[in-house]
Amino acid sequence: MIRIPGPFQKYAYNVAILSERLPAVEGRVITQSMNSADFLFGHHGRPVSLLRDNILEFMGRDTWFRRVLLAQDNFKLEDNSTEPKTPHGWRAIVAKTCREHNLTEEQVQAVWHYFTHKLTIVVGPPGSGKSLLVKVLLNLEKQFQKRFWVCTASNAACDVLAEMFAESQGTKHPHFYYRLYQMFQERLAADDNEERRKVMSLGHTIRTRMDTGVGNEMRWETEAADLRRLDSIMQGKANLRDDEEPCLPKIQMHHVDAAKGIFSTDAVTVSPLLRRYIPNALVFDEASQMLEARTLFALIRSAKGRQLERLLLIGDRHQLPTLIKADRNVFAQTCKMSMFERLIRAGTPHIQFTEQWRMHPHISSIVNGPIYGGSFRDGTTTTTRPAVAQFQAFVRAQFGASRQALPTDTSVVVISPSKSDKYHWGSQQAIGSTSRFNLQTAAMVFKQVHWLVQDGRFAASDIMVTSFFPVQVSLLEALFEGDPQFADLTLATVDGCQGKEATVVVVDCVTLGGGVGEPMGFLGGEKHRFNVAMSRAMAGLIVVCHEDFTKGTRSKGPWTTFLEVARQKGRILGDRLFHGDWPNPAMAQKFDEVTGEFMKRAVNSY
Repeated sequence: MIRIPGPFQKYAYNVAILSERLPAVEGRVITQSMNSADFLFGHHGRPVSLLRDNILEFMGRDTWFRRVLLAQDNFKLEDNSTEPKTPHGWRAIVAKTCREHNLTEEQVQAVWHYFTHKLTIVVGPPGSGKSLLVKVLLNLEKQFQKRFWVCTASNAACDVLAEMFAESQGTKHPHFYYRLYQMFQERLAADDNEERRKVMSLGHTIRTRMDTGVGNEMRWETEAADLRRLDSIMQGKANLRDDEEPCLPKIQMHHVDAAKGIFSTDAVTVSPLLRRYIPNALVFDEASQMLEARTLFALIRSAKGRQLERLLLIGDRHQLPTLIKADRNVFAQTCKMSMFERLIRAGTPHIQFTEQWRMHPHISSIVNGPIYGGSFRDGTTTTTRPAVAQFQAFVRAQFGASRQALPTDTSVVVISPSKSDKYHWGSQQAIGSTSRFNLQTAAMVFKQVHWLVQDGRFAASDIMVTSFFPVQVSLLEALFEGDPQFADLTLATVDGCQGKEATVVVVDCVTLGGGVGEPMGFLGGEKHRFNVAMSRAMAGLIVVCHEDFTKGTRSKGPWTTFLEVARQKGRILGDRLFHGDWPNPAMAQKFDEVTGEFMKRAVNSY
């Protein structure tokens, strides 16, 4: 018999009791035996007692947020509307702000819903303006002098929103707004250059106050002694962590307590720095990627002071899902559903964006049909950007140089590798890792990015290079490192680029699949990462992928459809250009040096 806390018997979801089976006995039982059980709640490992206790307290409290978020059926949801605690004339301010940002009708609807309801759920495909909506809402919260907390599942998504907000304030470090990291990453550095380059750095703020004493409006006298102590300790030290000097976390918490806005990932929700931070508004961005336990913990902390007025969950169920990293976990198959998806399935009303403004129609069609069932439409500006004609002219020139016919102008091109004596044919696996790399496709990407800048006249900041494999991204980073011409080039894994966009995107698939008899691996049945990879580009998409990538696969997934369309429309470019000389001798030398060092490590290949 296992005793389950009362509230869980009625409201439990994504909860498991894990216990070892008692040894089987025969005949008469003459003794009693007691066995302990682990209480688990939707995430890897044992929950800390703080999380468990807070969940129990939340479930026992009769609040509107509890009744909605724990409900299994919200089709008959109680009234969600509320009169906002905002300044007189707030409606005129909201209307003016929406006009200034040229919001669409769907976005304007979401803004009004957000300020007149306790809970708002927004669902939208890539490029539908979800990040812009969050930026507008945060600026309005600032105007209304409300405190907010933006919580995301990934650092990449958090950085995008933090940078957008900072840019709207005209400074990388607006007073009282912080981009927080996990406690062990928050440190004080003697050289402030690195912290200064970050957006809304807490360490930079503390360092600045130590050096100049600015910001006297924030309880200067109470922290002056600690700042002087830190200054003396820092003499001769490169950096200082919170576990090395107790007055550092004290000052950090002091600043966070006085903050007006916080940006963090869901991993930071358990940080002691946020223990006393009570926001008026809580925003979960990329909410479909967040485990329910972490979402709920952030909500519990926010609602504890009874000052939480608004909750926004915004995301896309067709992009990256939740991820449980533990090798052995009772939730691996049964409890990966996010709170975002569970509430929508339970019938909670939500706002659906149906128009995207990022991708050229050639690009959006790759995901619109196979992933979204043709449910969204393209905005009028997606075909009129100057960069569209610029990219299409670049592709046309490459087809001509390769002596291939291009039936019509296109914003999508597939570059198919062919066997070469210079490179290993197919991908390879780094020893001690499941990640793969491919020197041949890395060389093709290296050359193509140079040609985009040299011949296509694109700036490096216009280009994003992404791959499904972290090892390949590390190799590409090493190739471009140190060249000032490519200092602003974006390189990221597919998982790390959700929420980002670029004028031109180069996708390196690494594995050649059926083209060389390699298995497609996780790419074969992975629609979410396919969606993210193919939906980052605005004007041009280049995919380095063998034309027979899906050969031998039984099911017709998005990769099969993508390559069939590319073949039908003549969008597959051979690699004739890439077998020639390097664009310049320095590139050849850099490639040989980097790959030579890279290959010194032992590798396994199929």
